[in-house]
Amino acid sequence: MSAARDEILARIRQALQKPDLYQPAEPDWKADLYVPAEAKDLAVQFADVFESRGGQLYFVEHPDAFFARAKALADERGWQRLACYDDTLQQWLGAAGIAYDGTDTRLAEAEVSFTFCEALVARTGSVLVSSTQTRRLTIYPPIHVVVGFVSQIVPDIGHGLAYLRQLYPQGLPSMLSLVTGPSRTADIEKTLVLGAHGPKELIVLLVDDTAEELA
Repeated sequence: MSAARDEILARIRQALQKPDLYQPAEPDWKADLYVPAEAKDLAVQFADVFESRGGQLYFVEHPDAFFARAKALADERGWQRLACYDDTLQQWLGAAGIAYDGTDTRLAEAEVSFTFCEALVARTGSVLVSSTQTRRLTIYPPIHVVVGFVSQIVPDIGHGLAYLRQLYPQGLPSMLSLVTGPSRTADIEKTLVLGAHGPKELIVLLVDDTAEELA
């Protein structure tokens, strides 16, 4: 038995001394993590994936059409208690004839919030927000409306972070968060519940700003 064992070990040592003819290729550590997606308009890709995750998207084909589209949506949904803290977005809502609360005093009563975003991620259908968009507005009201732009759409998360580094060359915001669809959980008896840890509805007003900027 000992002789057989020694023979086997000798054969193993001999085999290990021979070069492996099937060595794997050296990986390209600088290559993109994801396989490039098929040639497809990023706005279309984002819309498809975003809606497949439970989001609701309204495309605004021209910047000047934002005001009428936002007003029509607010009237259609019958929103009465709307919160918005961004100065620029407050001006746009005011120009659209949409009443809003710009303070924290009645946030507990807000049924919908309006915010901007940092970027829109096409691959995952996610909305990238940061501390520059008031965190309370992205998680507290049951409905979160994001005003995003076609120029903000990036292919994936890596491109999104690179985009943010260009926007904030002095340092990234203190908080970054990816929002993918409405808040959901199935912790209790595997039953899906929306709005357990944040808004139960996520809406994106996607403005095509590639032709001209919003006035």
